[in-house]
Amino acid sequence: MRHLAVIVTLMLVLSSVVNGRSFERLHPELDSRYAPEAGSTEEGLWMSMDAYEEKIKHSQLRVTDPELNAYVTDLACDLAMEYCTDIRVYVVRAPDFNAFMAPNGMMIINTGLLLRSKNSAQLATVIGHELGHYLRKHSLKRLKNLKSTSSFSAILGLGLAAGAATGNVAPGLAVEINDLSQFLLLASIFHYSREDEHEADKYGIQLMSDIRLDTREAAYVWRQLIAEQESSEEGKVSRSMLSSTHPADEERAVRLEKYAELLQFGATGPESRHVDRYHEIVRPHIRSWIKDELRLYQFGRSVYVLNGLLDRGISPGLVNFFLGELYRKRGGDGDVEIARKHFQTAMDLDWSIPELHRSLGMFYLKDKDHDTANRFFSNYLSLSPDAKDRKMIEFYLSMGE
Repeated sequence: MRHLAVIVTLMLVLSSVVNGRSFERLHPELDSRYAPEAGSTEEGLWMSMDAYEEKIKHSQLRVTDPELNAYVTDLACDLAMEYCTDIRVYVVRAPDFNAFMAPNGMMIINTGLLLRSKNSAQLATVIGHELGHYLRKHSLKRLKNLKSTSSFSAILGLGLAAGAATGNVAPGLAVEINDLSQFLLLASIFHYSREDEHEADKYGIQLMSDIRLDTREAAYVWRQLIAEQESSEEGKVSRSMLSSTHPADEERAVRLEKYAELLQFGATGPESRHVDRYHEIVRPHIRSWIKDELRLYQFGRSVYVLNGLLDRGISPGLVNFFLGELYRKRGGDGDVEIARKHFQTAMDLDWSIPELHRSLGMFYLKDKDHDTANRFFSNYLSLSPDAKDRKMIEFYLSMGE
């Protein structure tokens, strides 16, 4: 028995060592239920963030779907463990790959991140990274360097503006698009050092391993972001705020791969890379999130994102329709034929997409095939009787009479 115990101990040691190294765990620098000292500058920041959080709660940009919020919050709580009661998670309708956590425990997750994540482990990569910043008090350390700058005044100004705006505004109307720009300003102010970014990466992957998520997905997330940026025809303009302040480079992915090896991939194996319930949770929102992505008018980036959805088998009929729309609207050499192929694929997969019939009607109207165009326009109005462009479509129908 003694020999067996020695063997087991050696196996446990070896399981955490790769290439002669072990993973040196990080530890939080704040206590659970932490609160700043009364009257301190830090308390002023918290009050500012609390006011801004109140604004986010009633924002039109906030996604309130209970099932989605429960899923994301549960994942964040699993990662945060005993700090679960200290954090509040808000999903915000914004198309960029982004997330942010304030020092008061408010975490904001963009729908653009949810649209791109392939599974829970990939989403956990970013959530864990933000928790790493929070648990290591990076934002509070950053605050000390901002106290004498205009950036600090901007932070406090956000809170003051939020407090004023939420006074007599009906729920659901408190925040407009300008409030999203305030959030982006806030997130950009906390521009962490490279050392802090590395530490947040390490802490995040540690948290993933602790709840037995496949840590290999951490590197995949950033490699996907690199590929998206490289596929973009808009160059640096397409880079999200997160990718510009959190450099998604090859060195970062390699470092995360080494961490994953040291952690034995979270002791899970390949099965942990299965999509679990993630696709089921996000599928009802795919249409609106894709529309938000397409409004950015970044063709190469959007094609990459949509093809990623096809690779995962998420709403292939709908995704093919939107791919067709991308090519139809660009209208370059050969784009019309590519659009037609995507529309036909969408029609074969899901005949019930109203906008698909409208787009096909526009194609045939342009070709002066009024009979075929009218058939598709009639289908569109039948599938979408309350269409906002009904009068315009009825006018097109009258052209073919």
